[in-house]
Amino acid sequence: MSVKLDKINQSILLSLQKNARLPIAVIAEDAGISTSPCQKRIKQLESEGMIVNYEASINLEKICTSVTFLTEFTLLEHNAYSFRKFEDAINKEPTLIECYQVSGGYDYFARFVCVDVDDYKAITDRLLVKAPIKSIQSNCMLSKVNRYSGYPLKYLLDNGS
Repeated sequence: MSVKLDKINQSILLSLQKNARLPIAVIAEDAGISTSPCQKRIKQLESEGMIVNYEASINLEKICTSVTFLTEFTLLEHNAYSFRKFEDAINKEPTLIECYQVSGGYDYFARFVCVDVDDYKAITDRLLVKAPIKSIQSNCMLSKVNRYSGYPLKYLLDNGS
């Protein structure tokens, strides 16, 4: 059975996206339904893959010192073998936070959170040996201007209006 993304389910997703630890009663109240149907809808959203997992947002600055690098990778060749080889290599890096294959002037965009610059250099050195990389453009993050706080569901579901 496919879950319909009606206004109630949208409200549930918005609430969970803001704070996945909200009591079910609060989520239900925000959605305008009682707790039992709300729990059922959450289970359906999970089983349909609309809710993938629940995470904690960690303030890394309170825990340790780190350096974030935003990195653009261009591959030597554009074929399935090169893409697979690069993806296999980069996915073995423990400091990789996210990586996207993109269109435009480079092939992949990645974010690493490292102990220091030497740690990051060791990563790029390993990748250059293991993957068919033509160039690496590295950018060190100086400050965070905006924190990810969830997808703009209302905007996207209303087709940008």
